Amino acid sequence: MDSDYLIVLGVIAALSIVQSVFGMGILVFGTPTLILMGYDFFTTLQYLLPASVAISLIQTITSSKKGSVHKRALVTLCIPAICIGLAISSSLLVSNYVELAIGMMLLSSAGLRIYSPLEMRLRKFIRRNMAFTHFLMGIVHGVTNLGGAILAVYAAAINKNKQATRHAIATYYLVFGIIQILMLSLMGQYSVMAQNYVAPIISSLVYIVAGNRVFMKIDDAVYYHALTTFIALYGIVIIVHA
Repeated sequence: MDSDYLIVLGVIAALSIVQSVFGMGILVFGTPTLILMGYDFFTTLQYLLPASVAISLIQTITSSKKGSVHKRALVTLCIPAICIGLAISSSLLVSNYVELAIGMMLLSSAGLRIYSPLEMRLRKFIRRNMAFTHFLMGIVHGVTNLGGAILAVYAAAINKNKQATRHAIATYYLVFGIIQILMLSLMGQYSVMAQNYVAPIISSLVYIVAGNRVFMKIDDAVYYHALTTFIALYGIVIIVHA
């Protein structure tokens, strides 16, 4: 196990705490982190996806409160859009702008969450336009791995508390991760992933030992503001780097 992989595992372990609390984190924050470390987009996915899927699976199975999931839109619109997005991201043109797209998506999401009147309008729009929201979420996630920026607003719009919100996010992320792993395999992007068996073990242990305990101690207000802060900081870092 070389030193570079140990660093990647350290990043995954730290972000497993974030995903334990918010239902997302390993992909949303791990993608820009590993890209800043010099990894390409597809290698980054292969490192992060197994760990993300492991936590999402545990959260989905063990959640005491189930969140709202629009199953039909997820299957018929979101999943195909992820596949299309991944195919688009393989082009040279998109690859050159992945970092900028990541930064803009994160910063925009944080801005919407800070300005509550605009967020309320967005929530109403999401409720009225489930089909469009799911398709956009899938495209963004396929291209940049950051569909969670839209998913966070969507989940908050249709769920009333942190437990239901986290469960909804985890359910979507579990499906996202499985589809991405299948697509990467079909595209021949699996060599790193095939050897990356330690990451899901570490992320699962972090969730069980520490992450979920942190989640249980955080109230809804802290939950909301902490997520907004994380998204904004990472957005700024990526935009400056790009």
